[in-house]
Amino acid sequence: MHLAENQDIFLHDENALIEAVVLADGVSGSRLGKLGAQIACDTVMQILLAEGKHLFTMSKELVAHLIIERIMDKITQEKLCDLPSDCASTLAFACRDKAKGKLLTFTLGDTLLYTVSDTDCDLISQPDTDTEGKCCVTTTEDAAQRVSITMRDTADQSAVMLCTDGAWQSMYEDSRLNKELKSEIIAGNYDALKKHLQATMPDDDSSFIIMKLPQNNA
Repeated sequence: MHLAENQDIFLHDENALIEAVVLADGVSGSRLGKLGAQIACDTVMQILLAEGKHLFTMSKELVAHLIIERIMDKITQEKLCDLPSDCASTLAFACRDKAKGKLLTFTLGDTLLYTVSDTDCDLISQPDTDTEGKCCVTTTEDAAQRVSITMRDTADQSAVMLCTDGAWQSMYEDSRLNKELKSEIIAGNYDALKKHLQATMPDDDSSFIIMKLPQNNA
């Protein structure tokens, strides 16, 4: 879901080998945050579709550096911003190897990423913020060192869900996922989450994207 007038960008695409979702949130204090989010999403999706199979064989450190360096190259070489920090955004993606039933996840910043099963929502990455509540973004000097990456089987998982900060802040009560929303998500009723965000966060960046996972990994 994508509410109007925000700086969130998301993409979904696939080919014969890979399926992927990418979500980026332009930093509100950056002059061209939405452009930065678009650059991050477009660059990452190109990498995933062209080189996604190889990422599963690389170390997490190499994956992190590859992604961040390609984004920074795009920003600086094409001179899309006066300063790289003008195009700052958070970034998260999930990439599925269709043949092997493997899932690669990547988060940088304050995006939340879950896998969903028939019985639970498993939080596999949480926001990375400093003591002042500021999060690491694509243009932060140590971004590649602060990326969170996981690689896992998709067996028994029905979906993977990425949520920007505007979404997950509304979904939580007393540091726990709202019980009613959790039940709806497990049941696959994502319209309930969409309606909840429209009612509670109508004027904020409030986006989530779901990629359903085939139970037979085919």
